[in-house]
Amino acid sequence: MNFFKKILIILFISFNFYNVFSQNHSNSLNVISSNIAYYFEKPSGFGVSYERILDQNRSNNISQFSFKLSCYRILDIEKENQYSYRGVNISNDEAKKISGFSIEPSFKFYFGWGSPFGTYFSILGSYSNYEEVYTDIIDINNNYISKYSSIGRGVLLGHQFVISKSISIELGLGYLVENIKLETTDYQNLTINSNRIDDGLKINSSIGFVF
Repeated sequence: MNFFKKILIILFISFNFYNVFSQNHSNSLNVISSNIAYYFEKPSGFGVSYERILDQNRSNNISQFSFKLSCYRILDIEKENQYSYRGVNISNDEAKKISGFSIEPSFKFYFGWGSPFGTYFSILGSYSNYEEVYTDIIDINNNYISKYSSIGRGVLLGHQFVISKSISIELGLGYLVENIKLETTDYQNLTINSNRIDDGLKINSSIGFVF
């Protein structure tokens, strides 16, 4: 945790240099973006996020709160070397097929005046549901279908700023805990249910448009 706290402190201090510049765009109420980090996760995903200022009725230049909703399609294919023939590895290009979706709502509090830009603290939740199908082209005894369902909660500290008047950049680092339900069915249609809790770092590196 000490390393995690140091990262958050560095992130907070570094991004405050952008506060003055970000406030010049305080009339913008909406941001549509995509988290690039999802493309590099396992399983990977792609989708969009929509952020809206909640307290714009007070004044455009003193708003501090916003709501963000992210919707992502989970879609991934993993290759696997499954056997060797005369020294040559034979692979199955579609050994694992993963498909599903993920939804992530979050409430953000901006420390400066002029959200949705500046340094912020976010409370977030998540729901994911996806299926993993494994196919062994040699031994069907290894085949299975796993269904994942997870509910998560966490916090994140980050900064969002704008460049070229309409392009938003958002960087953040946080901590996420997930309760995961797993249902695995083997080739004989025998099903095993299990539950576990996972936790880890949450990375946000989004690019989007302001309007």
